Amino acid sequence: MAARQNKDGVPRGRARRAKLPTNPNKPMTPRQERFVQEHCLGHSATEAARRAGYSAKSAGKIGHDLVHAPEFLHVQNVIRRRQEERAARYEVTADRVMQFTAYLAFGDLRDVMTWGPNGLVLKSSEELTPEQAALIQGIQQADLDYGKSLKAKTYSRLEALALLSKCLGMQRDRVEHSGQVDFGAVKDSLARKLSPIEARAQEDLSGESD
Repeated sequence: MAARQNKDGVPRGRARRAKLPTNPNKPMTPRQERFVQEHCLGHSATEAARRAGYSAKSAGKIGHDLVHAPEFLHVQNVIRRRQEERAARYEVTADRVMQFTAYLAFGDLRDVMTWGPNGLVLKSSEELTPEQAALIQGIQQADLDYGKSLKAKTYSRLEALALLSKCLGMQRDRVEHSGQVDFGAVKDSLARKLSPIEARAQEDLSGESD
């Protein structure tokens, strides 16, 4: 009696052979195409697989395989190509993202507002550069009996520092035994790694002005 086989044609109970990379130009199935669309919208691999029609039970494994397994190289190539096309369309580069994040981490709030005994005063938005305006995450205005009240919300510097450290492949910087982070050391280390990026940006600006 012949051994029963699974859907891949492999006898049950036997180890599967490692699958080799597929043809990078192999056509995708409709569900794979939908997966690519959802994943490129920012959904995790698991959520993208679920939205593409894979069962909730198998979405985690299928999503991981579509993004990492060599037999789905054709899917991964499409994802990579579409991400590059979107980045080019919106002029998003790694250098630009890190420059913006660095400004969130180290930008001076006194460029956009002043504060003191008389309270908080925001500068006019017309006076701000795009980088300075980006320091403000949101503004709330409330009408009170004695006038209008403004509240400004800024981005977390700690989150910006953490993102920069991750993007630049930095290890944890010096942490004192007390558990306090030496932010001076973090800033100096980031500055050293960002200096080549800033230099390239200046060269690009110089080239555009010629």
